[in-house]
Amino acid sequence: MNYVEGYQDHGIIIRPDKEGEPFFSVDGGGIREAIINRENGKYYLFYDGAIPGARPDSYWMACLAESEDLVHWKKLGRVLNVSPDGSGALDTRTATSPWVYFDGERWHMYYIGSPACSEEGVPACPYYTLYASAGQLTGPWKKRIDEPGKEKHVCFMTKPNSWMDFTASAGHVLENPNWQGPGDRENDRYIMYFSGSCLPPMERSLGIATTNDLARTDDYDAPAPNHWHIQPEPILPPEIDLENSSVYYEEANGTYFLFTNHIKDNSYTDAVYVYSSKDPFHWDPACGRILVDASNSTWAHGAIGMPTVIKTAPNTLSIVYDGVEGSGCGHLNRCIGLGTLPLPLKPFEKIPLERD
Repeated sequence: MNYVEGYQDHGIIIRPDKEGEPFFSVDGGGIREAIINRENGKYYLFYDGAIPGARPDSYWMACLAESEDLVHWKKLGRVLNVSPDGSGALDTRTATSPWVYFDGERWHMYYIGSPACSEEGVPACPYYTLYASAGQLTGPWKKRIDEPGKEKHVCFMTKPNSWMDFTASAGHVLENPNWQGPGDRENDRYIMYFSGSCLPPMERSLGIATTNDLARTDDYDAPAPNHWHIQPEPILPPEIDLENSSVYYEEANGTYFLFTNHIKDNSYTDAVYVYSSKDPFHWDPACGRILVDASNSTWAHGAIGMPTVIKTAPNTLSIVYDGVEGSGCGHLNRCIGLGTLPLPLKPFEKIPLERD
């Protein structure tokens, strides 16, 4: 794979609080999985905050920060809490990585839940997609599983004996460009690019889930659940080993760009890849490029985590991603950095999918 032309890395923009600082108990163990949004002239960054301690009870929960310039950030604290043990919910050890969508009246949130974590408190597979909603982006957020009788609700589940029989976790949501309006029986209105993986030895990829109802959930063990519709095959080959997604549509040439993580040796995320396509449902693995890795990040030379993107000026696309400062490859003690690309983005020509 070649590199995306014109990328500039601007370094770290937000760090975990140190002991004695206001949010040390919330994110002192590290911050990762940056998800950027804009509302009423401000930028809002959801991120996963690790409780300090590196122990099984120091697991992670979703936090929020705000900024007017993407460089100077004010932390607002935690927006999701885990469910109590014994509740039947699937987010008793993490409630993180929240992707949000505004339908014109209400905010919809799709977040990752898991009932497991490592001995260091890092969220552990399997991951599931859960739902919350709010009247405004900053919350308060109401989790569906907190409603009586809905403790086991999820948006969709893993599928046995498939490429996604181990995890099915939330991703970018957008309106389906093929939707023809109310009454369309062929196309659901909304699509989500979710992350899936198979049982160990794991291979990961991205899939597409669709729905007409952004609030659709049902019990994870219902015999005939009313879940989002899942396309049977991933959009890119699992052997590439990709996870997480953020999609940008370039109006200048009618092209979709998919920003995603690459997994190194089934161990840790080490790069951000970008793929281009004219069709948001079909992606060619040969139409890909490297955006960020150890060679062009100014600060992260080992672990490089989940990217999300947002247009911040007529000629600028901004990218936020997490990583470990220096050459570390662990999940803890991460920071979030910023990069930019000049717009418009141009479709990629096909090249062999190779990387040293």
